[in-house]
Amino acid sequence: MTAARLDAHQKTTFFSPLSITPGQTAMAAIRRHHYRWYWRLRPVRGVWGREFDKWLVRTTGVSAILIQVSLARRLPWSPALLLTTIGRGSGQLRSVVLPYTRHGDSFLVFGSNAGGARHPDWVLNLSAEQRTWITVGRRQYATTARIVGREEREQMITTMRAGRPHVDDYETQAAAIGRQIALVALTPQRSR
Repeated sequence: MTAARLDAHQKTTFFSPLSITPGQTAMAAIRRHHYRWYWRLRPVRGVWGREFDKWLVRTTGVSAILIQVSLARRLPWSPALLLTTIGRGSGQLRSVVLPYTRHGDSFLVFGSNAGGARHPDWVLNLSAEQRTWITVGRRQYATTARIVGREEREQMITTMRAGRPHVDDYETQAAAIGRQIALVALTPQRSR
């Protein structure tokens, strides 16, 4: 392979080296490089992608979908947990991957549904049954879930905004259609 063809081949491979053009900051080059990785990870979506992501969180503690969203929207990365609830109608176990923030012993999750008109199904399941299970970093915990009241909400939402500034965008979108986004505290149960 000639040097020119080798150079062209390196630019198209998955692990291609960073290229910094004159006048460009290293951070911009890293962002551009990661953005190319996002498009190579495109198959991780849909029903198959969500099931794969659940398996990935169970086994590694990392969510490929949350990494994709962080890179595509240029947001700070958020750690992931796998929340398992009991379905309010079916009684079957339902799992979903969510970004979380720590607040003391609790794990905070935000029922934003991307600022949509209705609460996500897992929030509705929690209103019927507070017993939940979470998987964080390959460890499983039995937890008690509660939707945070107005008094505690401001303190906890400040903690969440520190690591996830886009939370304000979701709140603004939801408030425009008259919905307050549920902030849920998942507290691990003490073993007896």
